[in-house]
Amino acid sequence: MCSSDLARPAHPASRSVSGYRAPATGAAGLAAPPAATGAPAQLPGCTTVAASARYLPATRAMVRVGGEPFGVAVTPDGRYVFVSRATSGVQVYRAGRGLALTWVRSVTVPGTLLGEALTSGGRYLLVASDRGAVVIDVAAAEQGRPHPVLGTLSAPRGMGAIEVAVTHNSQLAFVSLEYSDDIAVFRLGRALASGFGPADYAGSIPQGEAVVGLALSPDGRWLYATSELDPGVAAGRTGQGSLSVISVPRAAADPAHSVLATVAAGCQPVRVVTSADGTVVWVTARGSNTLLGFST
Repeated sequence: MCSSDLARPAHPASRSVSGYRAPATGAAGLAAPPAATGAPAQLPGCTTVAASARYLPATRAMVRVGGEPFGVAVTPDGRYVFVSRATSGVQVYRAGRGLALTWVRSVTVPGTLLGEALTSGGRYLLVASDRGAVVIDVAAAEQGRPHPVLGTLSAPRGMGAIEVAVTHNSQLAFVSLEYSDDIAVFRLGRALASGFGPADYAGSIPQGEAVVGLALSPDGRWLYATSELDPGVAAGRTGQGSLSVISVPRAAADPAHSVLATVAAGCQPVRVVTSADGTVVWVTARGSNTLLGFST
């Protein structure tokens, strides 16, 4: 089964990334990312070549969930696992000894459900869906209480919500809209305090074509996003995508102007994570069959 980011048709044109774009100076309270040192490594082109390595001898555990599973999230205490299914809601499992999982319930949610993120402390679960994200009360879902879905964050336009990231203080939520080439910014704190509505939408962050991956830095100051094809890539670098560095404080106030830097990131970059100390950003460039490491 192809996920939505796998199903998007390739763009026929060559795209480009201009490399590092220095952010504008003078913004109050905002510091530019540190400059990179040393010569950059050569970015791989599009290829099907992969490194060889031994395979693990056997699968240690398997849980059949059906419904085209996509996203997974584990509560901070490790006791519950949530699996989003693209066609049929969210499955809730209780984790036991070793790798044992026991089904608890299915949370019915309309729409296509993909990436997941838990708020700090695990109180709420956000699941990317359609033009935004569904917000679920974790305790209600775990305990089988009725109506665990609290509401939906929805952008006024766009489509293809695929990944979601939440700031550490649970005030902002970011959702990558793959088919709209931007990231929707939502005032999650306001929605939880005052009820869900149009005012929750703060604006959108423009990105390259097929924006997919999202990851916050450990200190919460930066959001990293991948786009499979970037409109700035120089001629001759067919299929190159990009990694963007976004200021979280600026995204809260002015999403449209919150991108501080963009770098080339191989062929069709998709998922992104940061190291625990925040010094490295790891990106999977699926069209390059490569895992890329970037110095923050």
